[in-house]
Amino acid sequence: MHLKMRFIFYRLLSIGFIFIGILFISISIPSSADTSTTFEKQKIDMSEIRWSTTTLFFYDGQEKSIEVMNVPANITPIYETNKAIHIGEYKAKVSFLYDSEIYELFNIPISLERSWYITQGSYDTTTFGFYNHSMIETGESLGITISGELPAGLTVSYEGNGQREPGVYEVTAVFSGDFINYKPVLPMTATMKILRRVLKSEEDGFSIESDFGLEPNLVLLAEHKPIEEYQRIDLTVTGTYQEVKGAFSLQLMDGANLSQPNHIITVRVPISKENQDAQNLQIYDYSSGRLSTMEAVKEEDHLVFIADALSEIYLIVGTKNTYTNNTYWKVLLMFSICLLGGLGIAAGIRIRRRKRNLLNDKRYK
Repeated sequence: MHLKMRFIFYRLLSIGFIFIGILFISISIPSSADTSTTFEKQKIDMSEIRWSTTTLFFYDGQEKSIEVMNVPANITPIYETNKAIHIGEYKAKVSFLYDSEIYELFNIPISLERSWYITQGSYDTTTFGFYNHSMIETGESLGITISGELPAGLTVSYEGNGQREPGVYEVTAVFSGDFINYKPVLPMTATMKILRRVLKSEEDGFSIESDFGLEPNLVLLAEHKPIEEYQRIDLTVTGTYQEVKGAFSLQLMDGANLSQPNHIITVRVPISKENQDAQNLQIYDYSSGRLSTMEAVKEEDHLVFIADALSEIYLIVGTKNTYTNNTYWKVLLMFSICLLGGLGIAAGIRIRRRKRNLLNDKRYK
């Protein structure tokens, strides 16, 4: 029995050794599918990769970013803080996603961190302008504005607008906007000139008018001249029975200098009281020593004519009073008729009384 048990023990022990040997051999000897004893990873050359060359951006409300360029196709870059919109200093980081069991990276020439910046942008001020401007007075508040279109987000207000009187004014355009992300737009100045439509003289009644406007600093000087100086002028060209009824000068002054209008003007000349009923009134330019008609038209108590320059001597010519049918002669004629009529009536009454007295005398006799 002992022998049998010992036999069985040794038999089992030998089977165990055989099993352990087979297991060791199966582990140490590679399978038929493996052709080599070691595995070598595929190396990827990263020497061509570069960060974006632009690291300074100007704010424009759009997203900005930097990235690594020339990354091999089988490598995926993973970024942190490489995109932003608002101004500031940023630090981008990059890492690479790849199959590390198969690939090995080498020759990485750059740092995996990169500082970049977004600084204040600039509004596009080339789309608008603020220019000097002249306009003619209207009696209402006037002003000038920018020409063109403002960029989105930029607004403007004005200082110095709202003027009524002729003159030269400085107007300032003040801009508002996002001056945190954009550089401030400096104020702009321009000159607003309000021209006169009508320029009156200190002498009542004289005025000039222009549809193109008259400089606000101009002064109109008008002066009546003694007509005795011009009584002997040959008025043959003016018509029969004409005489000088008035004389005056008009001068346009710019400070101490004589000036002339730049455009056609309308001149209004007052008619004196003694000439209100004068017939065939006309104005002649006599500055050159020759009479040149201005073709004036009577409008109520003024004579109005068109000119492109002002003269130092103007003459008002009309029909002589002797041949006029004015109010004075009308009154004198009516008075004479009434006087003659009254005398006739008185004479008639006296004759009738005398006849009556004669009849009474005959009756008593």
